[in-house]
Amino acid sequence: MKPWRAAKILALVLAFRGLAGSAGFAAVAVDNEVKFEQVLSKWIVQTDGTWVVEAEVTIRPPAENPSRVVVVPLTWSDSTERLTVTQARIERADGRALDLPPAAMREAPPTGDRYFHEFSDQRRLLITFADVGSTDTLVVRTQRNVFHPRVPGGFMTA
Repeated sequence: MKPWRAAKILALVLAFRGLAGSAGFAAVAVDNEVKFEQVLSKWIVQTDGTWVVEAEVTIRPPAENPSRVVVVPLTWSDSTERLTVTQARIERADGRALDLPPAAMREAPPTGDRYFHEFSDQRRLLITFADVGSTDTLVVRTQRNVFHPRVPGGFMTA
């Protein structure tokens, strides 16, 4: 994998996983980087510590992207939460919006230390946006339902 592609994927993972709770986040990046223009989320926390978060992330693809493909990875822990992609779309500069078909989303094992993942229930979904222009906007909406909190009876997220 080319170093610049790995950096883009890492930035997407960190921003989408870690910043889903930060309303109004605007990423600043160089023109050849992926830009997170907005991350919005709505949290509903129950008294038993379970919670649901609905998130919408708006992504600007890199200015220089010869492949015209952007892959957005999403991770979750299968034993504690459910992740649902409620919408993935490309918004064109001319006002058209194209919803991605289910085939554009596929599960793929997390990368990294193979021994760590033998004992982990971490899962990863890859959303592949194809034929993406530099003036397009990518929108991903998800719902994350945490049914088994890390701190029983308490709310915690990281």
